[in-house]
Amino acid sequence: MWMKISASILTLFILSGCGEEPTPCKPQKCEFPKLPTYKVPSSRKLTVKPVDANHSIILNHDLIELVKNNTKLRRTCNNYAVVAKRVNKEYQ
Repeated sequence: MWMKISASILTLFILSGCGEEPTPCKPQKCEFPKLPTYKVPSSRKLTVKPVDANHSIILNHDLIELVKNNTKLRRTCNNYAVVAKRVNKEYQ
């Protein structure tokens, strides 16, 4: 008899909790870090002076500018690689 009473009380206790509305969950905003942007160097168009069919001359200052831009571009790519590695490590 005690078993039936305790089972019915337990059943009433469980069912009384099931009628409640669940508290709504607040949606969590997924925030990713703001990644830095780096300016990509731009080059002027090369001025090439043709000498004959197989040879051309490129001016020195154009070549120096290309080398400087290449250095800047490599540094920019390296910066992006470092940031990407750090972000991946943090959010893995």
